Amino acid sequence: MSAIVALLGISACMALHGYHLHREARKLALAYHAADERTQILADRLPIGLYIQVGGRVVFANRTLAAMMRAASPADLIGCVSLEFYHADDHDKITSRRAEISSRGPNQRMTTPVRVRLLCRDGTETFIEADDGQAVWGGKAGIIVALHDVTELQSYVDALRDSEGRYRTLVELMPDAVIVSREGKIIFLNSAGVQLFGARSPEDLIGRHAADIVHPDWREEIITRVDHRLGGAVQRPPFAHKLIRVDGSEFWAEGTGAEAMWDGRPARFSVVRDISERKRIEQALEEAKEGAELANRTKSEFLANMSHELRTPLNAVIGFSELMRKELLGPLGSERYLEYAADIYESGSHLLGVINDILDLSKIEAGKIDLEEETFDLSVAVDATLRLIRERAERRQIALAARIGASVPQLRADERKVKQILINLLSNAVKFTPEGGSVTISAERRPDGLVIAVTDTGIGIAPEDVPRALEPFKQVSAAHNRTHEGTGLGLPLTKRLVELHGGRLEIESAVGRGTTVSVQFPSERMIA
Repeated sequence: MSAIVALLGISACMALHGYHLHREARKLALAYHAADERTQILADRLPIGLYIQVGGRVVFANRTLAAMMRAASPADLIGCVSLEFYHADDHDKITSRRAEISSRGPNQRMTTPVRVRLLCRDGTETFIEADDGQAVWGGKAGIIVALHDVTELQSYVDALRDSEGRYRTLVELMPDAVIVSREGKIIFLNSAGVQLFGARSPEDLIGRHAADIVHPDWREEIITRVDHRLGGAVQRPPFAHKLIRVDGSEFWAEGTGAEAMWDGRPARFSVVRDISERKRIEQALEEAKEGAELANRTKSEFLANMSHELRTPLNAVIGFSELMRKELLGPLGSERYLEYAADIYESGSHLLGVINDILDLSKIEAGKIDLEEETFDLSVAVDATLRLIRERAERRQIALAARIGASVPQLRADERKVKQILINLLSNAVKFTPEGGSVTISAERRPDGLVIAVTDTGIGIAPEDVPRALEPFKQVSAAHNRTHEGTGLGLPLTKRLVELHGGRLEIESAVGRGTTVSVQFPSERMIA
């Protein structure tokens, strides 16, 4: 924009300057009817080329014109046909201009200089602007011509024209649609834009208001964004909106805009890309996400309902088998019956544990589980948990140990769920620790919270299998499935329960060296 303003300024100044110089030269020529010495001296001082022609031939020229034409002196130009000074392509322009000047009244001049090419004696060409007027020389009517060298100015104009040509070519070759508008109306549309809007040619849209191609629901937003940018605001990123094709169909587009020069004047550039396919994929993904969430909620509700349906009769099975196992209503009469009752009780208890885990996990995933928070002594909760696990550990000759420091504070949490966390961790540790191994539970206070860790000397987990161990219904290897019973719900459920308290669960393990599962409760749950 600054370059164009500069060019216009230079042109205007030269035209004005040329007018004054021409007037001065014209007065000079009219004052003298013969080329005496004083006339030549004064004319040679002018910074513009000057000559007077009578009957089409030069009768007077100054040194500046001789220098412009690479002539040895003004005398070399006297007697020449002035039309031969100019490029043949400009002869018609010069001839018609001379005829118009001759047809005017005395002392008249052309109002606007004409830009033509001057042929120099060395074969080169120079761009000049010629300013003409009537003159009298030796009592004869003639024409006085003032020539201004504008070669440098023309080079700027040519460079600007070349630059704009390359710029237009670049815009035309862009794969995205480019729309140029001025005062709200479209003045240019590239080939990609023609294709995008389903037009036959740019003329189908050129001249129309830019708002016509915007969906009515988005016009106000577009106007707001344009006004925001014109007000000097920071450029906004591309945004999605709807546009309208020539045939009236709608499509999703992503566009951005900026202000720039076009044909020497400010205009608005808009770059638009068709994102209909992307929107279709996003819509499909959103629908798939909603479908998956619905399926997940349905699954959770189904599992919760089934768990309730199964738990009621299962409690009866466990209760009656317990009565039979302990022979509370009298002897069964056979040792085999007692074994069967014990098996029923153990199997029912195991199945009830699985169902309870499924029910709890389903509630957590459905967001239907609440914490019943209270303040309690962690060491007491650990002792109660160890009592439940000890018998199972002793059967396998696994040593249980607790290291709870005296500085461990009370905990503000759901005590029942914390005990469930501890039972799950200790049960897993005992399950995967070979006979003669050990399981240790510890707790310590740290600046960022209370950390409870369960460490075992069991079979361990490969680091790459740790994420799998935290997924519901999965175990880390086929070997685990063959040698250890379980559904794979213990660690995932424990992780969810810890996260309900705002904490986190971490696993450090190595195959053949054992595992440490750490649970950290946030510091705000510690009661000093």
